[in-house]
Parts: sequence; C-alpha cells; structure tokens
Amino acid sequence: MSKLRLNADVVWEKAAERGDVTLDAIAQRAGLDESTMSRLIAGRTTPQTASLVALKTAYAISLDALLIVEPVVPQRVPA
Repeated sequence: MSKLRLNADVVWEKAAERGDVTLDAIAQRAGLDESTMSRLIAGRTTPQTASLVALKTAYAISLDALLIVEPVVPQRVPA
C-alpha cells in the first residue's frame, strides 16, 4: 500500500526558474486555486490528476518528478 504526495521541492524549484516565488503566483500560472496549491504543497491532500496535469503543463515537469510515493505500513489492531 502507498500514499502519493506532491514533490513540493520540484515545484518550488521550477516555479522560481520562471520567477514565480509565491504560492499565489504558482497557483495563477497553473490555473489552480491558491487554497488547493497550499494543501498540495503542505502535503495535506493527495494530488488529483487535473492538478498534476496543470502543474506539469505550467512548469514542464514530468509526472514522475511531480509525485512522491510513500509506503504506508498497515497498522494492526488488537482483536
């Protein structure tokens, strides 16, 4: 089992190359709500396909580079 999250470091790096140094600037260039970008950057939400495609298009980032796959260890519940 695994969990997906946005690779915020890659987004910030590519955004800075374009002169986008604020969350609002990134959101505007990608056509996303600032609140959505905030949750994605903070890792509080799983990236949706539309958001990934928007960031991929805005900053020419591959989907592989945009995603971090984290293993999730199932927790055992005592019976």
